[in-house]
Amino acid sequence: MAKNIGLIKFTGKLGNLSGRETEYGNIISAPGGFKGERIKTGERYAVTRQLESEFGRCPKISSQLYNALHFYLQTIPFPHLYGSVQAQITNIKNCDAISPKGERSFRAGLETVQGMKMLQGFSFNPKRNLRSGMMQHYAVDLPKGQMTLPNFDASRVYFPKGAEKLGLQLVLLR
Repeated sequence: MAKNIGLIKFTGKLGNLSGRETEYGNIISAPGGFKGERIKTGERYAVTRQLESEFGRCPKISSQLYNALHFYLQTIPFPHLYGSVQAQITNIKNCDAISPKGERSFRAGLETVQGMKMLQGFSFNPKRNLRSGMMQHYAVDLPKGQMTLPNFDASRVYFPKGAEKLGLQLVLLR
């Protein structure tokens, strides 16, 4: 795939080339890649089929998580949020050292110490992670629905121009 930095830019098809505008600039590509039938039947691609079935389950979990939290996530100014969620789900799935290749799962990966640490350390907004920036210590009282932030420093919060108030919302995921 090529990235056009010159004068000629186009979108759509031009002969054997396809052009499209992305957030990274004008991209020009030619058709190609793997032949689907060879991957489905070829003995050489047996491992590829195993990994494909294993990897194929991760987007379903990512979509469920993303859709469940969409109302809260739509305000995060991070354009690759879904990809970040999916990468984390895949990394946790890779912690499953018990299941054979092709059968590893997110659930089994989450049952490992390393997988649970990955989930607990995950931030939906890596550019503005509250835990690293302002919340080194905090306490949550679930029955009362309260969160205590003893060392909260509002001066470390980025406020958009004209903002006068700060609101925090605790979203617990089970």
